[in-house]
Amino acid sequence: MRYWDYYIVLESDFLACRRYVEFSSANLGTYSVEFMHLLFAASTEAEIVLKQLCARLGEKDAATIVQWRSTLEPKLNLSSFRVQNIIMSTDMSPFPEWQTVNSPSWWLAYNGVKHNRSLKFENATLLNCINALAGLFVANLYHEHEAFKGADLEPQSCLFKPILSSRPLISRQLGVVGYSLPNAHKLGAS
Repeated sequence: MRYWDYYIVLESDFLACRRYVEFSSANLGTYSVEFMHLLFAASTEAEIVLKQLCARLGEKDAATIVQWRSTLEPKLNLSSFRVQNIIMSTDMSPFPEWQTVNSPSWWLAYNGVKHNRSLKFENATLLNCINALAGLFVANLYHEHEAFKGADLEPQSCLFKPILSSRPLISRQLGVVGYSLPNAHKLGAS
């Protein structure tokens, strides 16, 4: 199973939560067992994909978020990568803290809930789930950058789309054929 396919499953599970919690700024602090489950799943999967990206950059032993940041941030500049949350019509960056050598807030929430659930359960929020899924989305885009470049990354996300400063790749015969991610060339072929 491709990492992207599992991301789509998690996204689908997350979107089903709209039946119970309106995805709005007023509800970003809402927490629940389901949000905890999704925060755990998205963060754990992000860990796996980030490790894969590090390995592709020659750092096979990178095992912590601090090591992932020190490997990925100088090469891919993920702290500046932005996505649009399609459902809430907002722009966001899942790794802004990497610019200041800190862990993402959603990662800290995940670890807090995982290691001290009785005191940190309230961090299993809608906001942290959205941010963890955005982090996983971005990690997957880079992992699958060749497919994204060729517009072959299917199915498409219903929750996020990347905000790219670069222009689409255009073929005279086919029109837009894909998009190039910033610094993805440093990863080589998938």
